[in-house]
Amino acid sequence: MNKPNNNFSVEYPELGTDPISVESVISEAYFERERKLFQQSWVCVGRVDEAPNPGDYFLKRFEMLVEASLLVVHGEDGVFRVFNNICRHRGNSLVPTQFPQGSRPKGFRCKFHAWVFSTTGELAFVPDEEQWCLSGNSFDKADYALPQFNTEVWEGFIFVNKDPNPRKSLRETIGEEFYEPMRGYYSGFDYSLTWHVDINCNWKMILDSFGETIHVKSLHKFHITDTVVGPDNPDSHLLSAHLHRRNRSFSTFANLTHQPTPAEAIAYKYGYATWTEQDTAGQLPPGLNPGNHEAWAFDGVVIFPNLLMVSSNYWMAVFRPIPIAVNKTRFEIDYYVTKPTNAGERMCQEYARCAVRDAVREDAEILENCQENLMAGVITHLPLSNQEVVLRHNHWSMDQALQEMEDQEKANG
Repeated sequence: MNKPNNNFSVEYPELGTDPISVESVISEAYFERERKLFQQSWVCVGRVDEAPNPGDYFLKRFEMLVEASLLVVHGEDGVFRVFNNICRHRGNSLVPTQFPQGSRPKGFRCKFHAWVFSTTGELAFVPDEEQWCLSGNSFDKADYALPQFNTEVWEGFIFVNKDPNPRKSLRETIGEEFYEPMRGYYSGFDYSLTWHVDINCNWKMILDSFGETIHVKSLHKFHITDTVVGPDNPDSHLLSAHLHRRNRSFSTFANLTHQPTPAEAIAYKYGYATWTEQDTAGQLPPGLNPGNHEAWAFDGVVIFPNLLMVSSNYWMAVFRPIPIAVNKTRFEIDYYVTKPTNAGERMCQEYARCAVRDAVREDAEILENCQENLMAGVITHLPLSNQEVVLRHNHWSMDQALQEMEDQEKANG
């Protein structure tokens, strides 16, 4: 193959070529504008495999939506719902945060006064209920169901929207570029493990870090460099980028001439090469590797505002940078693999997830340093190369979305 020779500034002239302002990652005012947008957007809070059976639940913190934790429940009717984890009586946490995941098929009993809520959110039982009627007011349990968010599931991902009347459907948010073309792919993996880490950087900087591969040669030179850098692509340029109104995807290079290290060779002997194994059985949906590149490693697929799915033949990593403050992010990473058919494949998967883990650690360390320096105010703009077009789109699409929201608010008076 020939070295990728994309001129993204010609493909996407609307993004411009000027250096971008650092205000979007250091400004408290900008962050508060983003908070308002998040509260009107469909955002991912987890996957159905975190609560696989009716009655199962898990808690989620998403401060951009609400300071209290969210209670994600697989209802007895098979429907997923997301509630505020707050008892309607006196405001106690319905599920204590020290029990972030579990099963309550008989419902949720508040520890404070023993109010019980069903898995579908209704207030099911109040001890000494007649005493509320004696207080002079009518008391109807139907008036005290748990407040819930608009909730929908796509490809195993659970999305919520805090807006009681969402301005866009989930399908519109995901876009026709992904909604059907990815059908069946993301729901075909088995859950492997989760990493959660708080990083002292702006949430968009995490998306930026995983939106280009030109840093791999330097930052990850001891871990994965030779797998995504080769004679045909010595600087690890992107194979392609597909930038939509809000969402985006990009395809990355695989060095098919890579010679595995002794440890890799053992791991891959009975499994598959993590970065360079090619699709030979038509396993990929039309939404992945849309350019049909031969030397393909994986695609990054971003659903606005903050869901990144790194997707390959045999594994998937789901990245959710959850904003906490302008300079602090809870970074959640869920790693998924195809179900192993033997012990050799299982060992290979363990090796692969360690490689992903080590790369993420190196990114996290560098991002905290970048954030600290940007907050110092010494530099005001960042020059971006042609290979950083995905970063440019990340910031451009947020600017556009904020402006659109504020223009709509003005139009509505």
